[in-house]
Amino acid sequence: VFGGSTVFSILVKDEDTFCYKLQKKLNNSILVKKLNKKFKVINMGQPGNVILNQLLNYLLFAENTSPDIVISHFGAGDLHTGQCSDASLLNNYNITYNDICEVWAKKIHNSNHEIDPDLNNEKNANFKPVTSKNNPSSIVKSCYERLTQFKSIVERKNAKFIGGFQSWIYSKEKLSQNEKDKLKNYYKYYQKIYSNIPTLCELFKNEIISKNNNDFILDLHSSFKNLDSNISHFGDVVHTLEPGDEKIADEYFNKILNLYEN
Repeated sequence: VFGGSTVFSILVKDEDTFCYKLQKKLNNSILVKKLNKKFKVINMGQPGNVILNQLLNYLLFAENTSPDIVISHFGAGDLHTGQCSDASLLNNYNITYNDICEVWAKKIHNSNHEIDPDLNNEKNANFKPVTSKNNPSSIVKSCYERLTQFKSIVERKNAKFIGGFQSWIYSKEKLSQNEKDKLKNYYKYYQKIYSNIPTLCELFKNEIISKNNNDFILDLHSSFKNLDSNISHFGDVVHTLEPGDEKIADEYFNKILNLYEN
């Protein structure tokens, strides 16, 4: 399973991550007998990863192991960083990256531009929240193009590919009180970026997922819509707590069952 900090599941114990839960569900299912094999779900999540990072990690560390199934848990990175990335790289090459990479690049190459690596600190006199500089349609298109590239590379090795379109706290129609509090106070440096996420998620859902031949995409965003508001599924705007990881594991489990039934 490839992805960023949401795959790593930074807010829960190892045994509560959706990857661990998914492995347990698969190995307790009829698939073990049907396929005559047990499942090993490998958590390849690295905080900050976008789909391009996932693809590189697959080529470097996973392709030669010939996995049966590859999951790209995507959306949080690309829809977030796509708003901040260089417009030329996004539009011409479908490249998104964490905005801090620009600060690192300037530092590494001794840029004459003023560098403030603590710019995201609210107490910094130069603090200024990040704003989007790219067209929403371009962000969504870039995300999808990179995802389908990843899919085509995986399928050349006869593996099955699932793209899991991630859930956000915004995916829930009704939030718990704890989730409301988290949403109100979370990371002001990116608040303007996060405020655009509901629009981007709906755009991706309507323009990409609903189109033909996208059955490989699992819409986790929509699956969280009607979850119980008495339960906190998120610990911040995108990272899940144990109940959220349980829901994600259930969704991937059912998707994999369907793959082997067809």
